[in-house]
Amino acid sequence: MTEDNDEERPKLYNKATIVIFSILLSTFFGGIIYSQNLSEIDNRKQIAPVLVFCIIWNIILFKLAHRFTDNFVLTFIVPNILGGLVLSILFWKHHFGDLDFKVRSVWLPLVIVLLIYGLFAGFRFLGN
Repeated sequence: MTEDNDEERPKLYNKATIVIFSILLSTFFGGIIYSQNLSEIDNRKQIAPVLVFCIIWNIILFKLAHRFTDNFVLTFIVPNILGGLVLSILFWKHHFGDLDFKVRSVWLPLVIVLLIYGLFAGFRFLGN
């Protein structure tokens, strides 16, 4: 592979990153990361439908899960795992197919996750 060809490949977050960040925060956050991939390949018109799907997914599955249980794993983690898998398998196949890409660093989303969890922990600590 030539250097020129390597330069032309888009830098995208991989499927695992989308699933992991969907689990850590929500399917909506995974959708934001996915949307950054769409932006990278200049498919911005698909961003709104992806984010609307993520919002609707969270609302429906969280409410459905809360009808049956208050267990954190079943009401938060399982819907986010499923949502992340939908994004990384079904949506990915539709939008990216077998696109050859360079993997984008996960440091920025990771810092955001740590800041969010840090803020929640700080508020909880100060609140007690």
